[in-house]
Amino acid sequence: MTIGDADHGMVTEPLSPSAIAALGLTIAPPLTHQQPHIQAFHQQERDWSEVLTVPFNAYQTYCQSLQWADVVLTRSLQVEQAAQSFNVTPISSQRRINLSQWLQQQIEPEWVAIADLTNAGILRLSPIATRQGQAMRMRTDPDTETDQTAATIVELIRQLTVDATNEFTAAQQRRAVRQLGAIAQGNQAVIQAIVSLLRSAQDDETRWAAVESLWQIDPGNPVAGVRRVRLLDWGTPTTQPTVALAVAVIQKSDQQMGVMLRVYPTSNAPYLPEGLRLILRDDAKPIYTVAARQHDFYLQLKFSGHPKERFSVQISLGAVSIIENFVL
Repeated sequence: MTIGDADHGMVTEPLSPSAIAALGLTIAPPLTHQQPHIQAFHQQERDWSEVLTVPFNAYQTYCQSLQWADVVLTRSLQVEQAAQSFNVTPISSQRRINLSQWLQQQIEPEWVAIADLTNAGILRLSPIATRQGQAMRMRTDPDTETDQTAATIVELIRQLTVDATNEFTAAQQRRAVRQLGAIAQGNQAVIQAIVSLLRSAQDDETRWAAVESLWQIDPGNPVAGVRRVRLLDWGTPTTQPTVALAVAVIQKSDQQMGVMLRVYPTSNAPYLPEGLRLILRDDAKPIYTVAARQHDFYLQLKFSGHPKERFSVQISLGAVSIIENFVL
């Protein structure tokens, strides 16, 4: 305690002279505080008080920043550990992935289901389908919403059964099947209608539209082929963003196999890096190339081939490339 504790409000009531005397202390004369060594002592105490008081708010801010840093670091470690569990390694080997074996459920362990990466927070798919689904559900009365959705499903199923004799009808079927994929989760009548369309479709665009809708409303349906994804590591420091290569393969009615390639951004990046290229190669030469523009959710290539045909997929960003080899 100091002489000025009562004056500064540090005690509610100063001790009485008798209480001070009972402690064995002596009350100094009134002008004692004017002595130089006493004033120096008080100044030292005031200096320490400022040292302890002035930075207190800054220290609180510092503690809060440490808490946020801990949250960010923990999340980063979680993502890194999840990525490591999915075998994120540079692709540099000359082995070829056999997609015919995928249709027999013989799949390399590093190629995982899309849901594994989305559930881990590593991969975010395009929100387009979600927006379509929300548009169909913007109602105020739940009973009216149910009736209108059921009527919409019936009409869309009817559109799928129309004979596609021209491009307009095929385009109409594609719109219908995409809408069903957004609103008819688990609906068996819709699943049967889409499977029928998939088996009878004459053009690849309609066929792939049906496949993607089955992925949404009936994941794992064998008619929709196989889709797997792999995280790609550029093999360099983290100056290049990690991306994911998704490969889907279906068996077509003409003995050919259909292949869809997609490249997605990962982690918290909503878009692909501008200028990233997806290149389809036949042996040593490029066949087709698509490049990411600003705000692209993914890059995509679709093509067909016969069993035992070989091709390669190259993903390039600047001077760095990754190549994966396949055989149908």
